[in-house]
Amino acid sequence: MAGPEMLIRRCSVHFDQMIKGRGHFVSFYALCLVTLFSTYFFLNSNKSCPPNGTAVPSIRSQRCSIIVGLFSSYITTKQQRNFHRALIDTFNSTTRNKDECSEQKTILVQFVVGLSPNFKDDEQFIEESKEHKDIVILPCAENMNQGKTYTWFAYVQTQLFDLQPKLAFKLDADTFLHYDNFAADLNKYIQNQSTIYYGRISQNFMTGMLYGFSLDVISAFTRNKTVMTTISGGEDWQSARWVDGIKALSVQRINNVNTFTDHPDHNGGWNKPFRNDLIAIHQIKTTTRWNSTIHYFFQDEDQKKLEKLLILFNKTL
Repeated sequence: MAGPEMLIRRCSVHFDQMIKGRGHFVSFYALCLVTLFSTYFFLNSNKSCPPNGTAVPSIRSQRCSIIVGLFSSYITTKQQRNFHRALIDTFNSTTRNKDECSEQKTILVQFVVGLSPNFKDDEQFIEESKEHKDIVILPCAENMNQGKTYTWFAYVQTQLFDLQPKLAFKLDADTFLHYDNFAADLNKYIQNQSTIYYGRISQNFMTGMLYGFSLDVISAFTRNKTVMTTISGGEDWQSARWVDGIKALSVQRINNVNTFTDHPDHNGGWNKPFRNDLIAIHQIKTTTRWNSTIHYFFQDEDQKKLEKLLILFNKTL
C-alpha cells in the first residue's frame, strides 16, 4: 500500500492536471489539498521542508558533497537499474545509500523518477527502494521537459539538505560517468567553494548528458518566482535561463570540452576515442556500446560482473 505521503503527492499531481485541463471545483479541491498537506506536515514536522528564506546549512564535512540524480522512469526495468547499480558500485568515490555517506564516499547517486499513471508502478518502485535505498520518487508526474529537472533540483535543496551537499547534478541514463575522475575534477571547486554551472556547453546551455550546479545556485533559482514560470519546455535549455535569472551571484560556467564526449561509434561532432581521463561519455544507447565501454575502463572481476548484468540489460532493451 502507498503511504500517506505518496497519496498526497498523487493528489497534488492530479490536482495540477485538473487545473490545466478543466477548472471545475478548483476552490474546493484546493482547500482539501491544503488541509491534507497542512495536517500531514504538522504531524510529521521533523520531516518537513525548510521554510522559504532558510539558508542551506554550511558544509561541516564532505559527507556525500556531490549528489547525482540518474534519471530513470517507470518504463525502465529493474534489470537496467541493477546494471547501473553495479557500475556505480565499482567506483571508490560512490554510494547509493545516503546513510553510508562518508569522507571516502563523496558522491551519492540516486535514481530519479516521477509518478506513474497507476499505483502499481509506484508501489514497485517503493519496494525496490526499500531494498536498495537509492530511488527518489518526485512529487510530479513522470515527464520529459515538463518540470522533472527543476523538481529534482528543488528536491535536493529541500529534502537532501541534511547531507550538506556542495554540488548536485542531473545525469542521463545513456551516459557513462567515470565517477572517480568526476570527483577528482570537482574537488577543486569544492575546496574553493566556487559558484558554478558545470557541464558541456552546446550553444548557450549545458547539454543533457550531465550538468549541475553548486548549491548556492540551486538555492537561488528555486527561490526565484520568475523561474517558476520557466520550468517547462526544453529543460536543458531552460536550466541556462534559470542561471541567467540570478542577479545576486556571479556564476562561473565550467565547459568540459575535452572530457565530456560522445561514444566513439556515435556519428556526431563530439565523438572521441576512449581515454582514461574522460569524465562523461554520452550516446551509449546499445549494449554493444556499453560493452565496449566496459572493456576499456574495467578489468578482471568488475568486467565479468558487469558483462553478466549487461546480458540481462540487453533482454530488456
